[in-house]
Amino acid sequence: MITWSAPFLARLGVVSAFAAGLSFAQESRPTMPPRPADVPELAWTIRILNSEQSPDAPKLARSHTEDADAIVRAQALMTLAEMGSDQDAEAFLAHTDDEDLLARRRAYDGVLMFASQRAEAVRAAAVGLTAKDGWILERALLILTAQSPCTRASDDPVAKAIVSMLTEIEPSVAPAVFDVLLLRGSATGAITVGLRNGVSKPIMLAALNAAGTSKEQTAVARLKVLAIGRDPLIAARSVKVIGDIDGVRSLDWMIDRLETEKDVSIRDEIAIALRKSTGKMIGFDVPAWRRHAATLVAASAPKRKK
Repeated sequence: MITWSAPFLARLGVVSAFAAGLSFAQESRPTMPPRPADVPELAWTIRILNSEQSPDAPKLARSHTEDADAIVRAQALMTLAEMGSDQDAEAFLAHTDDEDLLARRRAYDGVLMFASQRAEAVRAAAVGLTAKDGWILERALLILTAQSPCTRASDDPVAKAIVSMLTEIEPSVAPAVFDVLLLRGSATGAITVGLRNGVSKPIMLAALNAAGTSKEQTAVARLKVLAIGRDPLIAARSVKVIGDIDGVRSLDWMIDRLETEKDVSIRDEIAIALRKSTGKMIGFDVPAWRRHAATLVAASAPKRKK
């Protein structure tokens, strides 16, 4: 009769428990759901490997970023955006204009993750601002905000790319686009383009706000033209921005506009601008404003030596 030692029996118990646990884990492992009928086998394989974080997933994905099937392409780009590396930058950049929306989305994901500092990424992001898709618009803005600060505003590649596409961008992102440029200190060119005739109203309003925020002195002449235009909202906003930028330097112009303007909303904006720039609460009293302007001129005149 074989006699087992106590230590051996203990070890045997541990091994048995481990084997039982492994068997239970294998039996209880959830089975993958069946492949949807509209998903190609290849795309499904890449997806499964991706979900398991298999090192084979990016290898297989890289060989199918140019697949003729849009679903396979999109799945390949999605996997690389999650498990890829800098070596996949070219593939992402190449598909930011893919004919398939999902593939384009995944390409912009990849550019943001692995190619945002490439020069081509700035151009791709500027083009992305023209998209009607919210996902691409968000990624495009994130790519632009990820760019390194510019040393000279006139040489800023972000500003140059945005200016070239400004009249075509999705109007809803115009405020965010100008915010990006204001933070970079390179909004002048975009403000100039944004205030031109023919630009959509949301983009022009965003340009007006940016001009006021940056105190863009070069915009004042154009703003004075817009302030007598037919659109009351644009005219009123232009008056406000002129006041913010020019202050008392445009005092006589403001008074002249107050005297001739008939639109109530614009007259209100003129009166507010006059009060802010002078500290006087004279309201709509044009003669009183002219008397006050005269006192400012007299006060600023050089005094004669005795």
